[in-house]
Amino acid sequence: MNAKHIELAVTRVHYKHECAVIPGFGAFILRKNYGMANPFSGQLKPSSHTIFFNTDITEDDGFVANELRETLGFNFKQAGELLADFRFQINAILANKSSVPFGELGNFHINPKGELFFLADA
Repeated sequence: MNAKHIELAVTRVHYKHECAVIPGFGAFILRKNYGMANPFSGQLKPSSHTIFFNTDITEDDGFVANELRETLGFNFKQAGELLADFRFQINAILANKSSVPFGELGNFHINPKGELFFLADA
């Protein structure tokens, strides 16, 4: 499976945009949590990032495919085929297992209703 290439493309898209869509599968949304300083207590809260996955956003915006095109030298058709293959393989593995790791980003799971969800790594 080419999950490492897809993970890298999603990560690189997040450097430029807050949403990375895998067509027909879902979107990884990056939420930036800004740091804060409480002048009364003297506490500092550092900035952080949280990744969410939304299965309702499936329309291709082209950002992930373009990133694959630039990093791997693919054309858009080849990048689209790689994304379709990734989507098919994740679904096939989840038919037999309860979870599939997605590199350092987190894990895909199937809930008791048979719905796909994603838990990001801390």
